[in-house]
Amino acid sequence: MLFTTTITTAEQTFSNTTSLYPVTSKQLLPALRNCGFQSVELYGNFEKDPYSLNSAAVIVVAKK
Repeated sequence: MLFTTTITTAEQTFSNTTSLYPVTSKQLLPALRNCGFQSVELYGNFEKDPYSLNSAAVIVVAKK
């Protein structure tokens, strides 16, 4: 899956395309812990509402 975005300011236009790899929380949490993150929290949005399968996004806060 590719994510393409373009940001235009008064002076410049920036475009970028990057690959997205879908992962489940069951895959993500152990991977983060294996990388040394001790505290990992998942949220369903930037207001820190709880993450659920119906959340539009997943926001990850990981601290070493």
